[in-house]
Amino acid sequence: TSFSMSINFAASFNMSLMHHITGIISTEAHVFNNDSRGGSLCIKYNHIS
Repeated sequence: TSFSMSINFAASFNMSLMHHITGIISTEAHVFNNDSRGGSLCIKYNHIS
């Protein structure tokens, strides 16, 4: 996932947006970490709303 520059998010002062984005980033980090350790966690996104 690629998001715009983080300075733009900070300038928006939109905490719910920041929380949503960091949740997505952390979920992807967990998936990539599990995959490299041979884990079986598989998450598929149909769309992000």
